[in-house]
Parts: sequence; structure tokens; C-alpha cells
Amino acid sequence: MYKQLEQLITLTSNDLNLVSRRFGQRTDLTSEQLEMLRILYSYDVLSQYDLTMKINKEQSIVSRWIKKLCNMGYITSKQIKS
Repeated sequence: MYKQLEQLITLTSNDLNLVSRRFGQRTDLTSEQLEMLRILYSYDVLSQYDLTMKINKEQSIVSRWIKKLCNMGYITSKQIKS
């Protein structure tokens, strides 16, 4: 039973990766950037720090991805003045 479940999870994961790669190629996005978009669309507002912690990448990488996604029109960036 666990072996079947493991196979189903693996097949589903592979299918999702394939879809991500195909969609990403058309839009010039990596599967990691698509995952970041998926996370962002679950929130109205999310700080760059919180996003960095959720996807477990370096801050500089996340910053570049945010800039790219903003330029492509997928997200908007908001600067909070303190």
C-alpha cells in the first residue's frame, strides 16, 4: 500500500514538474519562480523577508526574481516607508 502511494506521489510530482517546465518555457520562468508565484497568490501582502523564508533561497536571488516578475507584470512591489 505504501509503495503504491509513493508511486502515485512520484508520478504526480513528475507531472507537475513537466507542466511547470512547459509553462515556464513559454513565459521565460523557471519552475522555482512559478512556485514563488504560487506562494504569492495565496497572500494579499507578503514581505520579501517572509517570501525568502518560505522558498528557502538567498535574499539576493529572491530580490532578482521579484524584480523580474514585476517587470513581466505578474506581481506588484510595494515599498513601505518607515
